[in-house]
Amino acid sequence: MLRNPGNSFRDHVNAIIKRGSFLGRTVKTREWRYTEWDEGRKGTELYDQLNDPLEYNNLAGDPAYDSLKAVMKSLIIHPDSN
Repeated sequence: MLRNPGNSFRDHVNAIIKRGSFLGRTVKTREWRYTEWDEGRKGTELYDQLNDPLEYNNLAGDPAYDSLKAVMKSLIIHPDSN
């Protein structure tokens, strides 16, 4: 970035969180955070970071967000699948 000031930052970041015996994979944009626990078997989370920054309202179960969840899911890095 410092050597190529014309380059832009990525628009999302990935994180891996360990909770007990399973992993959570998260992708976060400026507007959204999406997490899959144990590849979705232990649940998913979707939060609107602009309107719900404290993450009280998990939108993952709302069908209105299915297309957004698919986009966010596509951004998750799965290092073990390479």
